[in-house]
Amino acid sequence: MTADSSSQWNGDGIHKITGTKYDELRFDIEGNNRRGFNRDGIHKITNQKWDEEDYDYRLFHKDTGINKHTRTKCAEDGYDLDGYDK
Repeated sequence: MTADSSSQWNGDGIHKITGTKYDELRFDIEGNNRRGFNRDGIHKITNQKWDEEDYDYRLFHKDTGINKHTRTKCAEDGYDLDGYDK
């Protein structure tokens, strides 16, 4: 958490604008999203670009490049691992 952002959270770790544990960009007071990735895409437990199941922040598997939800090389937004639109 940066000094600037500390005023956005109350003492219970609730964001003052959203009223949840997450800010408008869906990061918590520690700077992680719900899956444990920070703004740079690094996972808080593995300290790498992948979580414990070898998926990145967009749910692409590190070995196969297959998206966990779509079971294809494209995510639900239509973009692939490299950010190209199908």
